[in-house]
Amino acid sequence: MLRFFVWGLITRYYRAYLARADQRVGIHIGVSDTGNDQIQQLVNETIACGIRYEFLPEVEQQRNLPSSQVLNRKSKAVFISSSSPGYFESIRNIYWESPTVTGEIIRVHKPSHKEYQKTQRKMEGRRAWTEIYLLSCSDVLVVTSPWSSVVDVAHGLGGLKPWILNKVENGTDHDHYCMRARSMEPCSQTPWSHG
Repeated sequence: MLRFFVWGLITRYYRAYLARADQRVGIHIGVSDTGNDQIQQLVNETIACGIRYEFLPEVEQQRNLPSSQVLNRKSKAVFISSSSPGYFESIRNIYWESPTVTGEIIRVHKPSHKEYQKTQRKMEGRRAWTEIYLLSCSDVLVVTSPWSSVVDVAHGLGGLKPWILNKVENGTDHDHYCMRARSMEPCSQTPWSHG
């Protein structure tokens, strides 16, 4: 019975928000809110990675596209999985407040604002499983915490090689803060170090 309930959550959300997009970008942010500056830095790095590798478009701050240019353009659904709403709100606002340079329509979604990783209630576990499965339905997966079990299951289920954001320290070179995983295999397939 539980699996039918969770599958219902997954299919309803997918059909309502993700199915019609030309491309689905899943972003898992496994870092808790620690401050507005750190949230904004991580958001900037995520967007920069997307622009560099062409799975997120750049926004145009200075001009407004006429509505005729926006019609019949491709759309992307960006699905955010995070236990903190600050990341979702920041990324959503970037694409809500400014048009993209390419004219693409970007829709940013997050099904739950609950901090599911911090509780053991059944509904929170169901929400977590729903988000894992929805991440696996992405065409592109971006992660901030490559050792997360959420990420392992999502990219393993979806057969995806995720883009991994490395922590940038004090203005170091931004060329290497985003890289593609070598394999779609979950890291749990390698032996853990004990001791």
